[in-house]
Amino acid sequence: MQDYYQILGVPRDATPQEIKKAYLALVRRYHPDVAPDPQAHEIFLRVQEAYEVLSDSLKRAEYDATLPPEPLLVHLSTSRASLLRVNEPQLVYALVTLRPSAAALQQKRRPSLNMCLVLDRSTSMGGARLAAVKRAAGLLIDELRDDDIFSVVTFNDRAEVVIPATRGQQKDFLRQQIAAIDAFGGTEIFRGLQAAYRQVGRFYSSDYLNDIVLITDGHTYGDEEKCYRLAEQARQRGIVISGLGLGSKWNDAFLDKLTAITGGSAHLVTSTRDIEAFLEAHFHGMGDRFAEQVRLDFQLGAGVELQYAFRLTPIPAPLTLQTPMVWGYVPREGKLEVLLELLVQPQDLQAETHGIVTGQLRARLLNGHAAPWERPFRMALPLRDEADLTSPPAALVEAMGRLTLYRLQEKARAEAKSGQVDRATRRLERLASRLLMAGQPRLARTVQKEIESLRMTHTLSEAGEKAIKFGTRALITPKREEGL
Repeated sequence: MQDYYQILGVPRDATPQEIKKAYLALVRRYHPDVAPDPQAHEIFLRVQEAYEVLSDSLKRAEYDATLPPEPLLVHLSTSRASLLRVNEPQLVYALVTLRPSAAALQQKRRPSLNMCLVLDRSTSMGGARLAAVKRAAGLLIDELRDDDIFSVVTFNDRAEVVIPATRGQQKDFLRQQIAAIDAFGGTEIFRGLQAAYRQVGRFYSSDYLNDIVLITDGHTYGDEEKCYRLAEQARQRGIVISGLGLGSKWNDAFLDKLTAITGGSAHLVTSTRDIEAFLEAHFHGMGDRFAEQVRLDFQLGAGVELQYAFRLTPIPAPLTLQTPMVWGYVPREGKLEVLLELLVQPQDLQAETHGIVTGQLRARLLNGHAAPWERPFRMALPLRDEADLTSPPAALVEAMGRLTLYRLQEKARAEAKSGQVDRATRRLERLASRLLMAGQPRLARTVQKEIESLRMTHTLSEAGEKAIKFGTRALITPKREEGL
């Protein structure tokens, strides 16, 4: 059965005005008078048929009753219901939420894994760190199903494939290879990532969960751009890269950017005990995915600037500002939430509406859903002469509140790096106070120590900076209590 909404490029909840606008745009593009080729004529006929049904409320209701349930539900909230007709820029916040529909949650068996661990084996990883990583990898091997694919790449100044892509039933062989890993040499991440990409590529299938997990404790030097280009190749194939940084000497900005390209995320581990917890949570989280490779292919409206994008759930992480913007995955239990900050410059003040974002939301559905999921995405606000005093949606206000502490530290760190020590200090003092009010005394004490360091040395310590960044990021997820 033809999907009339897809033909017109509108969501199922589109208004009659949106349907008519989409129809007229397609008619201007595919009408036989302007596009005489047969293929365009065929599209024009389908557009006419779709509009004939969707523009009639009774026919539309009858048609809607024949449609299968949507696997993913999308909800958009904006911080304002309208824009003012004023000759100055206006900020708009948007919260986009995706969750599985109840009707789509049936098959629970996770797809097979095609997973590669990329382990830093440089000299600094020796001793307790490498022992903890090897122990965690062994526990992960115990969890593999027979049809899973598992590989391990180690790197220092060069890369070595310790375990080539292997079926999960060969557990004894996998454990033996893990046990033989030792530490020496420097850190060149690109070599390790490249080898991992090739291993995942050996058994790559869109039916698998294709995943690379990078574990490192140091900086890579001179090959960052090559890593980003490789991550872009991985994104195009649907391979997700996640990163785990150990200690305080690794480059968090690099790992954030690298993982964001594919919709993954970077994490901080300060204790070797937490390495096992991370890998276990990551492994089981893969089994909880309902849809992955969620991305927004978008175009901004005239005079619109996308200033900030952040994934709030399921795993908080900053997002890239380029199209396509990869959002990550939708869990079976829970939701995917993304917050966007947009600055709208005045354009035609006599217009009825101002288009802010248009595009397509796309995702790969798991658990037996064969066809890729796609949905039009449109965000536009009417122009008004008077301010709309309606309160923003509660969900949006709550989401922005959860992000406040993280953004405070972001701005403080940026100010400290640019030499604005007094401003950074004042902002960190506000952060410490708010953390105490939020019941986070341990993190507040860390902030206080960094304030003292900033006053004395005009810099933040590497360890403290990462603890504050990832500590406030962890608070974005549903609240958890912290011991004194």
